Amino acid sequence: MANLQRDLPAIAAPEIGTNTQVAPTKGQSNLDPVYIFKTLLAGGVAGCAAKTSIAPLDRVKILFQANQPNFQKYAGSLRGVLEAGREIVQSRGIQGLFQGHSITILRIFPYSAIKFMAFEQFKLLLMPTKELDTRARHFVVGSLAGMIHWRLLCLKIF
Repeated sequence: MANLQRDLPAIAAPEIGTNTQVAPTKGQSNLDPVYIFKTLLAGGVAGCAAKTSIAPLDRVKILFQANQPNFQKYAGSLRGVLEAGREIVQSRGIQGLFQGHSITILRIFPYSAIKFMAFEQFKLLLMPTKELDTRARHFVVGSLAGMIHWRLLCLKIF
């Protein structure tokens, strides 16, 4: 166990406000499988966290869109959204707000992972230095990452 602890780098949470970019370490290529795995994992986890944070609102939205008779009386106002959420919690508990969320997570993880990994790869390719880091290049990099994801989607890989 002591050898394992000595051989592995210490893992610490970054301080708030510090640069938390997942970048290749010195001497590591952006095509290194470890770096690619890190970016895939970071993108997938970030996408899942984002989707989980809005899951209760998404659940209420779906009930409104499906014209559920029990929830039509709440449609059309912010107060109605809150009341619908309260009714769900009272009848089904907190878990009711996350109904169907596991399927959403299974769908969003690969989507976010591929898109973030593609973004990071294009960013390292098109903006290798701070001087080249411009808004126009960020726009191009984001566009290319989106195109890669949609191309994979069209090939029915996902």
